[in-house]
Amino acid sequence: MNLYNRILIKYIFNKIKTTAVLSFFLLLLLNPLHAQDLINFSHLSIQDGLSNRNVLSVLQDHYGFMWFGTNDGLNRYDGKNITVYKNDPLDPNSLSNSVVLSMYEGKDGELWICTINGLNLYNMDNDNFEVFKLKPEAANDITSNVVVMVTEDSKGNLYAGTVMAGIQKLDRSTGNFIPDSKRHDRPERF
Repeated sequence: MNLYNRILIKYIFNKIKTTAVLSFFLLLLLNPLHAQDLINFSHLSIQDGLSNRNVLSVLQDHYGFMWFGTNDGLNRYDGKNITVYKNDPLDPNSLSNSVVLSMYEGKDGELWICTINGLNLYNMDNDNFEVFKLKPEAANDITSNVVVMVTEDSKGNLYAGTVMAGIQKLDRSTGNFIPDSKRHDRPERF
């Protein structure tokens, strides 16, 4: 990985950390704490099977699984066991990269995983991934395929926030990303 890519990745992680910390404190200010409510926390660590101590994103899906995106893999926690998903260069149905920046569960229950080398759709039936690249021809240039976040609008259109290409719409029929020429600043109501 060249110096430019390392600096870009460090910049992205710092932005994500800053946003997460600010969001946390904003939530604390907006939600009053009640002394009567007891909240129990469990801590997961590398000793419990977590793939990396640097967790970049957390999501609970509609099945109740907890998903943790880390610097070294995607982790699914069922309350007892952790299953780790990582990139395997020899398996096209593995995660496109082991650095997981964020996750999103769509309105239809689909789990989308954003990495520094593409967008991934988790296939629960086969326990694998379908990979979508912004620029498949630039598969080795990770700066071309960094997907920071994904969301969908009220019509079910999926939009990916990228580092180098701005907001891109995923054409699900072809699997290609396209700039949405009708929208110059952001998608309609989410």
